[in-house]
Amino acid sequence: MDHGSENRSSGAWRTPAYVVFALFCALVLAAFSRLLAAAVAALALAPLVIAAMRATRARLGEVPPEFATSPETSHAGMREFASLPFDNPFDPAHSDLPLDARITMAAEASAEFSRGASVLYLRTPPNVDAAGVLAILRAAVRPTDHVEMIGPGEIVACLNLIRDLSNVDGVIARLTQRLHDNGWPQGAPPRFGRALYPMHGYSGADLIAAARARLQPAAAPAARRDGARKEAAGARPRRQGVANGR
Repeated sequence: MDHGSENRSSGAWRTPAYVVFALFCALVLAAFSRLLAAAVAALALAPLVIAAMRATRARLGEVPPEFATSPETSHAGMREFASLPFDNPFDPAHSDLPLDARITMAAEASAEFSRGASVLYLRTPPNVDAAGVLAILRAAVRPTDHVEMIGPGEIVACLNLIRDLSNVDGVIARLTQRLHDNGWPQGAPPRFGRALYPMHGYSGADLIAAARARLQPAAAPAARRDGARKEAAGARPRRQGVANGR
């Protein structure tokens, strides 16, 4: 049984019922004390005000952690999930669905836990083994994330249960370092594009398109020369990896 779904469904009617009951009490108390009735009415409307503030922050991409209501959504549990606390859209059972549809499902499910979902887009250059990069990224992300190749040299990652863009940037930095450690050419660092639900789109297709459009700019020629000099000087020994012919 999915206890999380049961708790969320029961909570869906408790809040409106509380508001209606409190407003009814305020109307009754108005006959005796307007001040007391106003106080009760304010308490009745408080959940609606809080919900509106949270929805506004979510639209701005600031997705705060939800108040702890169960072990599944406690602060400690929200930091890192060993598995998704909802039906995994990337499970082989859903392999018949297109990737964008599965990303939409993951993003909407993450929002139910007061989190967002992010899509990363990476285009590998011709001199880099895309299949090798795919394997490295799959090994580097969390068990709750998903990485897939959508075309020649085009890789998309879906990061579930993300707080905000600072979390996404931290993941990109970690993945970039992992790729460099495994032989990505130093002169042309990997360029990730990123998009966050719901800031950049409400569907998987929109998020993929937004991430593709937000690819990081290519390194300037001077930066590429500096990287090439460091590589030639052997500033950091690297294992044979994703770069072809290395």
